[in-house]
Amino acid sequence: MNFIYQIDTFILLAMEKIRSPFLNGIMTGFTWLGNWEVILAASIALGIFFWKKKKYNYLPAIFLAVAGGELIGKILKYVIARQRPEIISHLAETNGFSFPSGHSFMATCFYGFLIWVLSKEIKNELAKKTVIIFILFLILVIGFSRIYLGVHWPGDVLGGFVLGVAWVAVAIKLSSAIMRE
Repeated sequence: MNFIYQIDTFILLAMEKIRSPFLNGIMTGFTWLGNWEVILAASIALGIFFWKKKKYNYLPAIFLAVAGGELIGKILKYVIARQRPEIISHLAETNGFSFPSGHSFMATCFYGFLIWVLSKEIKNELAKKTVIIFILFLILVIGFSRIYLGVHWPGDVLGGFVLGVAWVAVAIKLSSAIMRE
């Protein structure tokens, strides 16, 4: 664990050195895209869109990915109870524990779900690849913003990504099973 702590600390201290008012604003904007309220609102809007378009097969998946993800994230934070870093100043409001990063976990859950949907719905291969790369970039920058803002250890963000990918895969499989019944 000492080695991981050293890497986490090194990266956080490096983040502090590259901070600027301009980057602070950009990173705050990206972190906003991973806020629970934003993801919840986008999920509800997407659910309504699917309902109106009669794409009912996506409804269980978005519910499981987002609502299930939020529940799992909260449980993991409580069980693991890792403290947030205090070695650099926080540039964002926080509450609760640090692992996994809720922003990186939920961004991976929601935007990962979106990748799955769009990979099925977009027929043009170039457009599909472009959109997927853009969304992957967005997920990574949301996670990076949490490190930059000093509110998460890099390991928290990496853990959020890994757990998010795993949970989206489970949510998609479960929803496929539900829709077959």
